[in-house]
Amino acid sequence: MSTSAPPAAVCPHSWMASFAMAAASVTSYRWNRPPGSYHEQRNIVSTKRGKIILVERVRVTLDRVVGRGETDWGNRRNGRQGMMRATRGGITRLTVLMLTVSLVAAACANDVSGMGKEEDATLILDFVPGGIHAGIYSALAEGYFDDANINIDIEPPTSSADTLRLVLAGKATIGIAPIADVASLRARGEDIQIFMAMEQVPLVALISTAAIGVTDPSQLTGATIGVTGVPSDEAIARVILSNSGVDLDTVEFVTIGFDAVGNLIGQTVDAAIGFWSSEAVALELQGETPYVFRPDEYGAPPYPELVFFAGRDTIENRPEILRAFARAVARGYRFALNNQDTAIADLAANADGIDVEFATAEFNNVKPYYLGPNGKYGEISDEAIADYLTWADEVGVLESMPENLVTTEFLP
Repeated sequence: MSTSAPPAAVCPHSWMASFAMAAASVTSYRWNRPPGSYHEQRNIVSTKRGKIILVERVRVTLDRVVGRGETDWGNRRNGRQGMMRATRGGITRLTVLMLTVSLVAAACANDVSGMGKEEDATLILDFVPGGIHAGIYSALAEGYFDDANINIDIEPPTSSADTLRLVLAGKATIGIAPIADVASLRARGEDIQIFMAMEQVPLVALISTAAIGVTDPSQLTGATIGVTGVPSDEAIARVILSNSGVDLDTVEFVTIGFDAVGNLIGQTVDAAIGFWSSEAVALELQGETPYVFRPDEYGAPPYPELVFFAGRDTIENRPEILRAFARAVARGYRFALNNQDTAIADLAANADGIDVEFATAEFNNVKPYYLGPNGKYGEISDEAIADYLTWADEVGVLESMPENLVTTEFLP
């Protein structure tokens, strides 16, 4: 894949880019509302070239947020599926192009990776759009996908299993999913690989509240623990409890689906498994004081909860699009970290039904963990994943060990 930028790609951080942009002719198309009423149960996703995809709307409730496994998003956070906006990049006039393209390409070689021709790609999110996805929507709104010559469709799944199914079926180019789910499928022989991390720490955790009176997991002897029904969730709860000195024979595990917030507020459980990045936010917004116990604080190695993955066909036959995608998304998250208010505005403008307060809090919760040990977005290493897999196999998060789970070939 060429490392030089296409004619429309400019680096916003250089004076040469400013010169090129001043001479460019830019046409912008923004669709901020779908035609018809909410009750049409449809949403329009527009892409760079005007391609239109209809996707089902999703109704969700604020106090039932992010989880994993096969579930109806109707039991989740208040909001609707995202409607993406696409902006057609400027076309630089020939005379300016001849004078500046080589300078811009050289200046931005580390920031823009475009392909020689425009390529279509579909990204399936792990969930309905939220604060954690702000960098992806900044990559869309700020033109980084355009710079990389990627005609991107960003789609929420109708259930968490959809992401995995669509990528496996070749109906999506890239997916975002929990690492445990991708590893489990890989262990069963499915030909998929992780190529980039979304964040650097586990997002799943055991959560309780001050109102319940649990401020440390060691207090949960004889407790009732709510779990989603996903086997790995109970395994993680057991690790946290056992490493806190709790006798597991005294603990009762009950399946509550993805309503950790409702059950914690109603005090029908003493603690519950959920995503601290979102369930803890929902609890705070409803006046509760959450206490979060993360597995990496109780014996687990650090690992990314959510990962970007692709199928073997894409990895072998379209490597240039994965490399360009990774570079564009990394730019988006760097932008979001440095321009948070704009990034949340990008998210709200391009994903329908965003609660700005909730999205801002969610982004802030994860903000310290987007960049890896080397200060780069998306970092993932064979060694770190090997440590995670060894731990996950030992504690029962995984039923068997996958091989060749990760490729680092496309890291930005």
